[in-house]
Amino acid sequence: MAEYRKGRHCCGTCAYWRGDREVNASRSVIRTGYADRGECGLATSGFHGIDMKSMDKCSRYSEWDVLD
Repeated sequence: MAEYRKGRHCCGTCAYWRGDREVNASRSVIRTGYADRGECGLATSGFHGIDMKSMDKCSRYSEWDVLD
């Protein structure tokens, strides 16, 4: 299991990533599987529609609003 804290700029914490993930009770840590992939949902990104790993990143990052 991979854990990403609020402030970590990667797909697993990005608002546009459509992979499976869980948020801890304090809403500060996201958990995903190491090999988990999810589609990029940002229409203006070069990665739109592509399955990205939770640890991948790009310059169009936007923090997921579930994080506190």
